[in-house]
Amino acid sequence: MILSTLESLIDMGTWEYDLNSKNMKISKGSAKILGIENVSEFKREDFYKLVVSEDIQRAISYEQLFYKETFIPTLTFKIITKYNDLKYLSSKVKVIKDNFGNNIKVLGVTLDITDMKLREKKLKLFEKAIEVAGYGIYITDVDGVIEYINPAFERITGFSKKDSIGKKTSILSSGMNGDDDYYKMWNTILSGNIWKEEIVNKKKNGDFYTAYQIITPIYNEKNKIEFFVAIQEDITEQKKNQELIRKYASYDSLTDAYNRRMGLIILEKQIKNYFKNKDNISICFLDINNLKYINDVYGHNFGDIMLKNFSETIMNSINEDDYFIRLGGDEFLIIFSKSDFKKANFIWDKIKEKFKAINYEKRYPFKIEVAYGICEYNGEGLDDFISKADNLMYEKKRIMKNKE
Repeated sequence: MILSTLESLIDMGTWEYDLNSKNMKISKGSAKILGIENVSEFKREDFYKLVVSEDIQRAISYEQLFYKETFIPTLTFKIITKYNDLKYLSSKVKVIKDNFGNNIKVLGVTLDITDMKLREKKLKLFEKAIEVAGYGIYITDVDGVIEYINPAFERITGFSKKDSIGKKTSILSSGMNGDDDYYKMWNTILSGNIWKEEIVNKKKNGDFYTAYQIITPIYNEKNKIEFFVAIQEDITEQKKNQELIRKYASYDSLTDAYNRRMGLIILEKQIKNYFKNKDNISICFLDINNLKYINDVYGHNFGDIMLKNFSETIMNSINEDDYFIRLGGDEFLIIFSKSDFKKANFIWDKIKEKFKAINYEKRYPFKIEVAYGICEYNGEGLDDFISKADNLMYEKKRIMKNKE
C-alpha cells in the first residue's frame, strides 16, 4: 500500500527480474511509466521493444551485469511508449544472491525523469543561446555583484570572467551618467520593475561605449528578488552614425556652418523670440568676392581653403548664442542673437580686422574680400528681413566696384 502510494506520487515504478527464468514482474507504477496496460503479460522482450534503438545495446550490457556484479550503477535510457511518447527513465537495481553467493534475482526501481531531462535540455539550449548571443549578458546578485557573464560581454567590455565575477558592476562606471540616473535605475529594479535605458559605460581599456541596456529582476521560490539579469547592446557605432546623419542634415560639410535649411529654422525661432521676449536680432548677409575667379584660376582646392579660413574666422569671432549659416555657394548669413545694429556692426568690424590679418600673414595669391549687409529686425517677415540685408550687401558691392 505504502509502495503503491509512493509510486503514484513520484512517477516511480518497481520491478523484479529472475535471472534463471528471465521472468520479469512489474508494478502498477512501472506499467504506468512504460505505458503498459496488462501487467501480468509483460515480458523481458516487451521491455526491449520499448527502448529506443540507440540505447538498446547499453540496456543489454546493463542486463549482463546482473549475472556477475554485486554493485551495479544507475542506467539512464529512453523509451517510446505505444502512445508514441518519448520518456527518459533512470533505473537503479539491487542484486539478490542465493546461499552460495550466486546472483539469482534483481530488484529494480525505475524513475520517470522525463520532465527533469526536458528542463535540462531547455536549460542547456538557453545556456547555449546566451553563450552565442551577440548581446552582452551578465547576472548579478541584489547588491550588484557580478556572478555570470557571457562571451559577448567579454568582447564588448574587455573584462574577462576573472576580471568580472565577484566584482561590482561599478567596474563599468564611466562617470558620464549622473547620480540621479543610477538612483532611478536601482529604485526601478529593486521595486521589481524592468529598467530600460541608454547608458555610457567604460571598457577595461578605458574607452567609453554607449549601450542600450535592459535589467530584469529574477525572483526565487519565496517571491524575493535574488538576481538581476542585464542585457546590453553596444550601440556606439549606431550613435556615431546618427550623429553624422544629424550633422549632415544640419551643417555644411565643407565649412561646418549651418546649412540653409537649418539656418532658416533657427532664424524663424529667433523671430518668434523677438515677439515673445522683445529680444533684438540683427543679421549680416555676406557674399565672398571673386570666389568663382579663385576656383577657375587657382583651382577648387584653393577655393576650399579660402572658404574654410573665412568660415573658421567668423565662427571663432561671434558669440556663443550667435549663428553662422551657409546659404549656398558664396553666400553666408550671420545671426546676431540679442544684438541691435550697433552691437552687430561692432562684432563685424572685429571680424574684418581678422580678415586683413589673414590676408597679410597667409600671403595667398588672392585676398579674402567680402561684401556685406547688416540690418536689425523690425517686425517684417523672414524673407523680407533677409532680402533687406541682401539688398544692403549688394549696395556695398556696387560701391566697392565703383571704387576699383
